[in-house]
Amino acid sequence: MSDGNHILPQGDPEQVGMSSERLDRLSDAMRGDVDRGEMAGASTLVARRGRVVHLECYGSADVERGVPIDPSTLYRIASMTKPITSLAAMMLFEEGRL
Repeated sequence: MSDGNHILPQGDPEQVGMSSERLDRLSDAMRGDVDRGEMAGASTLVARRGRVVHLECYGSADVERGVPIDPSTLYRIASMTKPITSLAAMMLFEEGRL
């Protein structure tokens, strides 16, 4: 996979200690959310030990125009302060520093 500047090697989930079956469950859950109309679309990427072991796209990037999501789809992300702060707090808690 290439984003123009970086190359991410693909790998087999089992070779990096992951389960193909569980990744399939992730795909089923995301596809179900799109099929039920709970979200217009999404992309999932899972990497471990420097290898991408799962990359899938679901639904539409533009519902009105019928444009499907693909790996190059750009997402607008707003108000990321709370999730980033929450993640930092969880990491500190796990380290016993909070």
